Amino acid sequence: MKILPLLFVNIFLFCSSCKYLNKTCSYSELKVETNTIGLQKIPLSESGINLYNSWLNDQHARWQLGCCKDSEYNEQKKWRDDNGKRAEKLYKNSDSRIYQEIKFAGKHYYLLLTGDDNIVILNKENKTPVKKLSIGKWTYGFLAREIMLKNKPYRVIVTHYPTWKTNTSVLFLLDTDFNIVYKEILTSADHQYGGDIGSINSDKYGNCIVVKTYNKWRRYEWDEWQKINGDFLIWKDQKDAVPK
Repeated sequence: MKILPLLFVNIFLFCSSCKYLNKTCSYSELKVETNTIGLQKIPLSESGINLYNSWLNDQHARWQLGCCKDSEYNEQKKWRDDNGKRAEKLYKNSDSRIYQEIKFAGKHYYLLLTGDDNIVILNKENKTPVKKLSIGKWTYGFLAREIMLKNKPYRVIVTHYPTWKTNTSVLFLLDTDFNIVYKEILTSADHQYGGDIGSINSDKYGNCIVVKTYNKWRRYEWDEWQKINGDFLIWKDQKDAVPK
């Protein structure tokens, strides 16, 4: 009778090995999937900008995203556990992992990360869902901030999941109807590896998003790491802000 369980185990291991040998165990492709509002980006090193407002200077923002300093690990764990319990009560779903309250376009909302790697947006007043964002990647945490681009408010959301399988962050920009107007797959935004996200109002470019992510990438787990530029300045394409 013990033969059958062993047989299933061997089949599972064989299938897993096949996936590994067939190179299906891969890192994410780095690409802009959506850009309907004409955002432009250049390497931060070419922008002349050295100082900006870092959103990860705040420890709760780091914990919300899921990256912390080594000395903060125990504090982060407790904070995330408490946050997750409140998320479950808000969404009445035991699979909700973390939430953030935001104000956007004059209204209050809750953003919740669910176990199926979606971000659900709830109206704070009546707790009804107004939008669900499919991240499409394993996700440990997220951080949301508002930014004005060409006199219009946008909601910036960056996600994070630091594992050997993904090492991925995803950057979203949403309009006031919560439509995705920009989505980009990035390497990890973990600040311990040089990651950061923030903003600046520049005379040359207008309001900008500063993105700094892990500066190495590889296609498959056994490949050597490739050096990449992970630091960018992103701004709204407009005549009075495009560099000469």
